[in-house]
Amino acid sequence: PWQSQQPNQQAPPPPAIFPISNLNQGPPIPTDDQINRKFEDLSAIACLLCKRKFPSIDNLKRHQELSDLHKTSLAAEKKKMGGGGFADTGSVLDYRDRAQERRQKFGGDAPGAPPTKFMRR
Repeated sequence: PWQSQQPNQQAPPPPAIFPISNLNQGPPIPTDDQINRKFEDLSAIACLLCKRKFPSIDNLKRHQELSDLHKTSLAAEKKKMGGGGFADTGSVLDYRDRAQERRQKFGGDAPGAPPTKFMRR
């Protein structure tokens, strides 16, 4: 173990627990095929996304490829599943110093002054 390393070589750095490159990416957006597989019931031959039954699996597959209803439902589901991440918002949160606003509005003590109720007289 530690004796097998040569003195010239350094040990490789430990892997990062949270890779920095993935912080702003948000959740991965699923593909159309993944959503189709999630919302198809082959035993009942139905599209659970559109709430429609079909006489055969071929008709179900054709519905998934060609139906306008399925395409709009698929887009809505993809937006619902992929939304909510920080990368999608595109807005930057601004820091608001509420203590400073309170001091300006009510004329409070200078920042850093000790509270008067704990001071001895």
